[in-house]
Amino acid sequence: MMNSLIPILISALLVFTAGCKKKSARLQGDCVPEEAVIGQVKDLDVKVSVVVPGDLCEVVPVGSIDTRYYVCNMPEIHQEKGKQLKVSGVVKSDPQNADACCVYRLVLTSVSAD
Repeated sequence: MMNSLIPILISALLVFTAGCKKKSARLQGDCVPEEAVIGQVKDLDVKVSVVVPGDLCEVVPVGSIDTRYYVCNMPEIHQEKGKQLKVSGVVKSDPQNADACCVYRLVLTSVSAD
């Protein structure tokens, strides 16, 4: 009787742990290699605010009033307005928005959703 329960318990454990994994996706490389690196972020909680399919995705740090990041390598699976993510990446200058306060480019090195 006990021997017949072991495969069931192992299967249940595998299903449970697989369901707890965070969703992540493969990232493209640096999409703006010509821009200067001005910083980096690690495990930053953000919310997707604007999505332009095939172009860019704007994210805003949770709790921020004015900081915005334009992400050019956001995986399609995460391009959903209002979605909350945890991101890490390289912050780059954005010459197109040089006069705008608190607007930066972000090249992701990791992204995950809870």
